[in-house]
Parts: sequence; structure tokens; C-alpha cells
Amino acid sequence: MILFVDRFGELVNRRQRSLLRKNPDAVPIFLCPIINYINGSLRPYESQIEISVTLMTTFLISDIHLNKVQREIVETFLSFLNDGIRNTDMVYILGDLFDLWLGDDDARFPHLPVMDALRKATKRGVLISVLHGNHDFLLGKRFEKITGCRLLPDPSVIDLYGKRVLITHGDILCTDDTSYQKYRNRIHNSLYQRVFLSLPMKRRIIKAASVQNVSKEAVRNKPVHVMDVNKNAVERIMLTYGVQYMVHGHTHRSAIHEVSLKGETVVRIVLGDWYKKDAKTILVWEKDTFRLGTVTRAVQFYKTPLRASRLSKHRALS
Repeated sequence: MILFVDRFGELVNRRQRSLLRKNPDAVPIFLCPIINYINGSLRPYESQIEISVTLMTTFLISDIHLNKVQREIVETFLSFLNDGIRNTDMVYILGDLFDLWLGDDDARFPHLPVMDALRKATKRGVLISVLHGNHDFLLGKRFEKITGCRLLPDPSVIDLYGKRVLITHGDILCTDDTSYQKYRNRIHNSLYQRVFLSLPMKRRIIKAASVQNVSKEAVRNKPVHVMDVNKNAVERIMLTYGVQYMVHGHTHRSAIHEVSLKGETVVRIVLGDWYKKDAKTILVWEKDTFRLGTVTRAVQFYKTPLRASRLSKHRALS
């Protein structure tokens, strides 16, 4: 059986006998290696982002939740990779890049075009690091090899121009949600993952859909504060790692929080999601400042920042 992909990189139904006549952009997938199958007329769209940034700039994003239904999110993210990060040192994706990732053999849209765009970005020399989220915790070594991205453990401490910054997806901080923490421990168990990945893709899809339905129902019945981060968990992890700055996602509540800890001011930055058309959150971290802004496909890369801060006013934790 020969599989075909259309200009969006999506698999085309094999029953379409008149495929080539109706869709001249479609090509057999065996002619399109997974790491380099988009080129020329197969590019899904032309980028509309026009930006100007300097080096000594790092971008941090989270909770993009790429999926086959919301094409606008996919197109904005691909524009971001193709043009928005050309003059950037590093990009950190703090989990839930994909809304559902059922293994590195999951070739459903939009996985292939996104992996290709990531590969092209890393080939240009941009360092891209990725954390697992609760929707894409099965990202693995094949994903790393194909894209050139680096999967980091959660949490990780990174150096941003002389500042030690703790990054995490953020769900480990939601300790009040005990049922979720039990679920998280299970899905991150290596034996559980091996058994799940041994199943045929069709069975994985069915099981994942069932879990998602149960999860959505559980979320509807939980108080909002239970699903937010726990203050003590935040303080404990920042003290454990001895950091002054922490960046996380998961809660989708974009904000910059400054709190006093052991007599010092520490900063917790929360990244938002990419669901809303004009409110796709990005943290822009430069040598002396950081700011929360938004990514768009329009002329501006980020709009008026939601909040900016000078790094010089903060002192490191002892």
C-alpha cells in the first residue's frame, strides 16, 4: 500500500483513486522522508511574521497544544519556527507542544510538518530544548533524533545570561490535586509507557480518547484553586534548587509573580497557552530584561508586553 500526504503533511485517504488528478500537490510518502518531506510547493503556507530581534535573546513558550482541528495554531507555530526565531540563541518549550502524542511513531497531523520545521530550525543553529508535558509525555529519542531538539528532565535548571532559572512544565507544583498526581506518577512510569507503546496505534488512540474524556469530566468537577500550583510546593522547589527565577506553564494563567522567600525577592513566571488567536504567550528573555508578550502572524512579533522586569533589581538567593 502506498500512502500519500497532502500539502499540509496530512495523510490522504488511500481510497481516493483519483488523488493525483484532484490534488496535484499530493505525493507518495515514500518520496518524502520524515525528516525532509516538505519543500517547495509542499510548504503549508507562506509566513506572515516580520520581526527584528538581536542575539542574546531566548524565547520560552509552553502549552501550544498543536492538534489537527485548530489549524491556526499550527500555522502560527510553523511561522514562528520558520521566521520568528532566526536570530535567537535558544528556544525552550516547557511541555504540551502537542495536544496528544502517542509515541514517536505517531504520524498523524500535525506531527510531521512540525517535526520538519523543528529540524530546519535546529539545522540553522537554533538550540531548541523541550520538556515533557502531560499531553506529550511520550516524546522520545526518535523525536530528538529527527528534530535535533533536546529533551530535558523536568525540572531542569538552565543558565540564561548569568541567571540560574528553574524550568518545569508546572504540573508537579499542583500538589493539591492528589488524583492528578497519582495519574501523573502512573503515566511517567517506564513500565507503563513500554506496555502502552507496545500496543498498535489504533488501540493507543482509543485508550487515549477514553482517558481524555475522563479527564475532561474530572476537570469540570474540580474547584479551580485545586488545579493551580501550591504555594508551599513553589517555595520548596525554589529553595531546593537555590534559584531566584522559575518559569512554568500547565495552568495557562500567564503572569509574573514576585514573592518574598527567606528575605529575598524571587520571581515565578507563568506562561499562558496558544489557544486564543491574538494571545499566544511568549517569554522573551534578554541579557538584562525579560518580558511576557504574545506571538501573532501579523506584522508584530509580540505586542505590548504584559509585564516587563529589569533583572538587575533582583539579588540571587544565598
